[in-house]
Amino acid sequence: MPTAVERFFQEFLKLDIASGREQRDLNAAFANLDSDLLKLQNPDLSQGAFLKLEERFEADFHKIGGAYFETGEDLGQLARFALGVDAFVIKLTNPTAPAAAAVAGGSLQDAFLKLDSALATSGSDLKIFGGDFLKIDNSAGLAEFTLKWRAAGGDATKLSTDMLADQSTIADFLKIDGESTSQDHKISAALSAALKIVSDDFGALAVDFTKLSDALTGGGGGAGGKLNSPDLISLLGPPGSAFSATNSDFLKLSADLSAVAGPAATEITALLKHAFGGGGGAG
Repeated sequence: MPTAVERFFQEFLKLDIASGREQRDLNAAFANLDSDLLKLQNPDLSQGAFLKLEERFEADFHKIGGAYFETGEDLGQLARFALGVDAFVIKLTNPTAPAAAAVAGGSLQDAFLKLDSALATSGSDLKIFGGDFLKIDNSAGLAEFTLKWRAAGGDATKLSTDMLADQSTIADFLKIDGESTSQDHKISAALSAALKIVSDDFGALAVDFTKLSDALTGGGGGAGGKLNSPDLISLLGPPGSAFSATNSDFLKLSADLSAVAGPAATEITALLKHAFGGGGGAG
């Protein structure tokens, strides 16, 4: 059992964010994005010239869109982790407890189920964002390109709300109370330090996506105006930098998840050993 728990935490508490050469290529795409946009929004471009530029910049858009789509899949995996903890830890250690234990702040099981729902929503919306970005460079002209670009900005606004919901839901774990001998209390206490760090990471991502939405839409939903004029870039910040900041905070979230996986598995393993009378198999 303990070995299985350790494998479970290490497998699910991670994000497969780009690293090494892949990350360098992604950083280059972020750096190229602003100049790509300024060239594409030239009103004097013929349709043929626009399509040639679009094809030339295809790799940058695909690297960025693909990275966010894959991160969305990873968030979906984190949601499955929350369900797994419910089935694998809470019910195993306390199978006769009611689903909504009468403790201040709600039950631990409720908290995990809410976390599953919140992370699943974030993962789905992040995949939508990545998928929409992958479609941007397949436009017949600037008008269609602009509509798709602003739609991605709307996706980023939704993601900011999602990240705040993730932060709030994770914070619910810190409110679990009850008797110090209760299983809910012990598991919550074992995870609380790790959860506080991860909660702060989601708060930072909420700010990142608000800034990214502003950079993509020109602020305030982006009604009217050019796609991303030099004036807007100086006022709101270049979208390439906004993407880069969001990516950096996803990297931090990934690192923090990896750092807490081991200690969390150790704590939960100890609880399982106690619950099963010091036993446990290799799993």
